[in-house]
Amino acid sequence: EKSFVLEVLTLLKNLCEGHYLPMQNLLRKQHASEHSVDLVTAVAVFITEIEGAISPINVHVASQAFETLIEFLQGPCKGNIYAVLKTGLCEAVNRIVVNTHAKLDGVFYPSDYYQMIRSLKADVAVCVLAMLEGASFSDPRIPKNLIRSLDLTALVDYAISMYSVWKSARQRQQDSGLDVEDKMLDAMNRVAISTGFSYYVMLRTIADFETEPNSALDRLFDQSIAAIAYYSKGTGCLEISKDRGNNAPPELLR
Repeated sequence: EKSFVLEVLTLLKNLCEGHYLPMQNLLRKQHASEHSVDLVTAVAVFITEIEGAISPINVHVASQAFETLIEFLQGPCKGNIYAVLKTGLCEAVNRIVVNTHAKLDGVFYPSDYYQMIRSLKADVAVCVLAMLEGASFSDPRIPKNLIRSLDLTALVDYAISMYSVWKSARQRQQDSGLDVEDKMLDAMNRVAISTGFSYYVMLRTIADFETEPNSALDRLFDQSIAAIAYYSKGTGCLEISKDRGNNAPPELLR
C-alpha cells in the first residue's frame, strides 16, 4: 500500500513558506473547528517515532519532516515552538546526532546514504536554530529548555567532527594532486564545514543564555581546539532591534 507521508509533509511545509504567522498557528489549533487537530505536535511526534528506525528506505522522509517542522517554527512562531518543546523532539535530536547509522548486513545502502544522513543532521541544527529564534534575554524559557534537554557534549563533538571531515577530505585531495580551491571541489567539501558552522552557531546562541558552569559549552571558547578556532574566526554577530515603535525601521545595535 502506497504511503503519502512525504507528500503530506511537503504540503504542510509549503503552507508555511513565508512564515505567515496566522497559518502557522492554524496548523496547531483551529479555533473555528469543533475538533481541532494539532499538526505541529503530530509532525514532531512522528520524528520521535521514526528516528530509531532511520534507514535508506526512509531517511528522506525524516529529512522532510524536519524541513516541515522548521517552516512551522521560523518567524518565530512561539506557540508552535512551545508545542514542540513539550514533545520528545529534543531527545530524538540527541539520538540522531550520536547515531553512527552503521550499515546492517543484508540491507542495501546507496552510495550517497551517508551524505543523506549528514544532510539530515544539518536539518537538525536548522530546526534547533528555528526554535532559538523565539529566544530573548527577557524571556529565556526556550534556550533554558534546550540546555536541559539537549546532549550538548554530543552536539559540540559533532561540530568538531565536521571540521575534521572537511580538513581530512582537503588533505586527501591535496595529496592526490587536486586543486582544493577548484570551485566544484570546494563546493563538495563545504557541505561538511557548513554543517559544522550551523552546529557552532546554534551552540554559541544557546551558550549566551547559560548562567551556570557548563563544561560542554565552555569548549566553544577554547581556541586551542582547531575546529573551534576556525569556526570562531569565521563567525560574526549582529543584533537588530525590531521593536522601536512608530513603524520605524529595524535598528542595527551591534
